[in-house]
Amino acid sequence: MPTNAQPICTHDPEDFGQRSINRGQRIINYRLTVVDKKLIDAVKELIHAFHALPNPPHAAITKASMAVVAAEEVHATVAEVTPPGCDSGTGSGSGGSGSGGTG
Repeated sequence: MPTNAQPICTHDPEDFGQRSINRGQRIINYRLTVVDKKLIDAVKELIHAFHALPNPPHAAITKASMAVVAAEEVHATVAEVTPPGCDSGTGSGSGGSGSGGTG
């Protein structure tokens, strides 16, 4: 685990209350969105590097670029740290756009 990462368990692992579960899910959601963004950025850098090659693989660059656009579109719909309605009990229960109600 990188030295700048937060510990995995930041709450009482024996607390099975809904608020505790929601808190843990928010941590997981946030970490997954960080990973997504870092991978998207790394692929963008690779695409840029491939463009600099004397004979760039245009088909591969196009395919990778399309995958990045698709990944960014999905990433933009994923709930991060505080999905709407996750703790308040007043939301629609959707957990945020695209989250499937796991909030």
